[in-house]
Amino acid sequence: MRALASIFAASLIASAALAAPPAPVRMKGTIESFAAPTLTVKTTYGKTVAVTLAPDAKIIANEKSSLKDIKPNDFVASAAVTGPDGKLNSQELRILPEA
Repeated sequence: MRALASIFAASLIASAALAAPPAPVRMKGTIESFAAPTLTVKTTYGKTVAVTLAPDAKIIANEKSSLKDIKPNDFVASAAVTGPDGKLNSQELRILPEA
């Protein structure tokens, strides 16, 4: 009976693992082309990758900007590290328009 219970428990664990959604894949690069639903990206490592996009896929693009581009009601997000003087030093700044 214990063996049967163990087999049942193992099959539940295995089916739960198979049912888990795949982890998101993140890459940086330049979009070379797009022919729905396939996006072709040349990665920052020089490799060309064809990606089939899900209908609800999200694509985020970066563009150069400066402090003068920040407007009232924009949302500003920053990634910072603590410097030797104890002050935060921004490593990255994202400017998002008002939602």
